[in-house]
Amino acid sequence: MTLARCSTDAAVTLRAIDWEALGVDPALARIEQPAIAKLQPARPAFAGANASAHPLAIRAGQGVVLVVRRAHGRT
Repeated sequence: MTLARCSTDAAVTLRAIDWEALGVDPALARIEQPAIAKLQPARPAFAGANASAHPLAIRAGQGVVLVVRRAHGRT
């Protein structure tokens, strides 16, 4: 999922994820920010159910790439 592309540095939170459209149960989801050279550093994964509690830093002229995965070990 590509989150944003900003003209100024920004801190954003994920408030309106359409989990149904993604086909993912937020209680079973993990959101990751992978390291991508010249774009973004990696950051620890966090639970989809409380995604709005994790602000994301977006540098001016850049974007943020996030990966949504089903958490392992949960049914």
